[in-house]
Amino acid sequence: MKQTRVRRFARLAVPAVALLVASGCYRATIDTGLASSHRSEKIWAHSWIAGLIPPAVVSAVNECDNGVARVETVHTFLNQVVAAVTFGIYTPITITVTCAAASTAQEVLDSEDQLSVSEAAGYDEIRDVFQQASEKAIESESPAYVVFGQAAQ
Repeated sequence: MKQTRVRRFARLAVPAVALLVASGCYRATIDTGLASSHRSEKIWAHSWIAGLIPPAVVSAVNECDNGVARVETVHTFLNQVVAAVTFGIYTPITITVTCAAASTAQEVLDSEDQLSVSEAAGYDEIRDVFQQASEKAIESESPAYVVFGQAAQ
């Protein structure tokens, strides 16, 4: 009698655990719309306590002279295995940064569809510029670009 209960539990538990593990997969992508050039990948970005303590900031400034075309974070299968083995204490992720090609970055800088934020801008000014950019993008149904470090236009 006990063995049939154990077998029945095992038949239910294995698919439930598989669904639980599969539901933990996620991918977050930020795509700027620029043409891409080369990629930089950090396969084991260290994150702790189910992601509550995030990995260190990836600085693409040194690698991407023309800006960033795309940033993608993924929990790979191996990342999930490690997270499961450590009961979610250590939860690594894979971060991929794709740099922008030189010609597209220059096109954005020359574009009239850009908004600028000065280096000395405060939180409210930055928020307002991004609000303007989102409204402009919705109206024109095309990207609106925000450039940092230039005098506001």
